[in-house]
Amino acid sequence: LIPKVQQSLDSSSLKLAWTFNPLLGGAPDSMGNPLPSIVPDRWIVPLVKGSKSCDLWLLNHPNGLAGLWIKPSDQSRNSPLPNYVNKAGLAQDTLHIEYKERAIHGILSKPGNAPTRALVILVHGSGPGDENQSLGPNQMFRDLALGLSSRKIACFRYEKVTRSHPDWFSGDFTSQDEYIEPLHALVAYFSQYPEYKTIPLFLAGHSHGGA
Repeated sequence: LIPKVQQSLDSSSLKLAWTFNPLLGGAPDSMGNPLPSIVPDRWIVPLVKGSKSCDLWLLNHPNGLAGLWIKPSDQSRNSPLPNYVNKAGLAQDTLHIEYKERAIHGILSKPGNAPTRALVILVHGSGPGDENQSLGPNQMFRDLALGLSSRKIACFRYEKVTRSHPDWFSGDFTSQDEYIEPLHALVAYFSQYPEYKTIPLFLAGHSHGGA
């Protein structure tokens, strides 16, 4: 495991997590290498027990471990790129955009060397979606973003704030909190850069995000 997280774990806590989680039902047979995450200080570790697989999520904090979850495996992890994506002509940047003393974490896909014709911000549907709007074996936002960028249209996709910062949404909240305020922050962020001030900016929503 990650050294600075490992020191916050103890065997009894992990034993309880393994034993009573229905995704495992006991200690895993094997544990993969930590996978990169769009959120700093969060790691995702693949676990396998027999024919079962799931992911261990670890969230680190300067004072120690801040959270541990066992979740179903991400079926879209090895999803192939569609054939309309031209990876050779693309650039991608991971951005951490300041928002309410924390950040919105996302990926900006853009043409590599060609002029950018427009910018599209992709908006999630209901639920705490990741930056790719992963669903089953599909990564809808990733495919859409890279497809648009292959056609000289920059695209920003981000992890929904209900997933990055679930503690904000433990009580009552509205679409204003979940959608509108984060989008205002994103539009304001991109509007300050000359390369995006002079081109059209679109919001493209999936399901509830398009309402």
